[in-house]
Amino acid sequence: MCAGSLFALEVLHRAGVEFFEVIPFSVCAGLVCLLVFRALTGEPYGGIWDFEAPITAVDWRHILLGAGTPGSVMESKAVL
Repeated sequence: MCAGSLFALEVLHRAGVEFFEVIPFSVCAGLVCLLVFRALTGEPYGGIWDFEAPITAVDWRHILLGAGTPGSVMESKAVL
């Protein structure tokens, strides 16, 4: 699905344009490729994943372990 984006980056880069200058073209090409792919395969245009559990169903210990611990480690390294 990302072939259109890579094509836009490669063609315009060979013309002497930098990658950051062709980001809008790459994003537009990626969106067109996604729309064509979804239309040809008959898939809906919604999200790819469906998260059934609401965010309030997450245990506070998992949030602390996933966000608090790595943040504390990086903060201690930054202080040192």
